[in-house]
Amino acid sequence: NFQLQLKRLKIKKLKNNFNNFNRNKQTFNQINEEENDIRNSINKKISNTQELESEVNSSIQQIEMLNQRFSSKFKAITEFENKFL
Repeated sequence: NFQLQLKRLKIKKLKNNFNNFNRNKQTFNQINEEENDIRNSINKKISNTQELESEVNSSIQQIEMLNQRFSSKFKAITEFENKFL
């Protein structure tokens, strides 16, 4: 009788361990999914940031070109004024 109770306790403990394992496994999988979602979100933000950086750099180049044109026109106007005014 005692042996039977001992076996039942062992079986109950094994079932508990198995249930705990399954619960832990589900939690782990859920955490893993959340981690992947966060990682994907970060990668998307990095990609968006790189695109914005590229657009900003392009705009800076355009502004620098306009600035050079403006400077040369302003210089030409100043030289014209100095000669004729």
